[in-house]
Amino acid sequence: MQVVRRTWNVRYWPIVDAPTLSISFRLSKRQGAELRVEKLDFNRLEIAAKGYFESGAFQKALAIYFFMADGDPSLDGGYLAERIATCYRARGELHAAKYWYGRALEENPVVRASCVDRIRELGDLDITPLVNGTG
Repeated sequence: MQVVRRTWNVRYWPIVDAPTLSISFRLSKRQGAELRVEKLDFNRLEIAAKGYFESGAFQKALAIYFFMADGDPSLDGGYLAERIATCYRARGELHAAKYWYGRALEENPVVRASCVDRIRELGDLDITPLVNGTG
């Protein structure tokens, strides 16, 4: 693994746009950062995430999808947002699922049109009990 050492102000993070790179930062006491760059195959990550999802380990699948989405403002044309929504729905976190289906739809309304159906299936999610402290 190649290690590139640079110092950044911790308020600013470098943007790396490469589908086969993993970026991790380790902050030091000097407020410097160590940038580790290692090659990862996103297809392998996808296979692992789907395997976790199918086995019911939704939180592990979510961790992989969030790792894949980190730094990708388009969420790969909404695909990752839809996968994240599906994981949240399977976990029973319907408010989060509805939000992520909406993000997928925003990123690619034509290809992710099926998310409209998922949002309709979820219906209106009432937050009144949460606000009133009864839920």
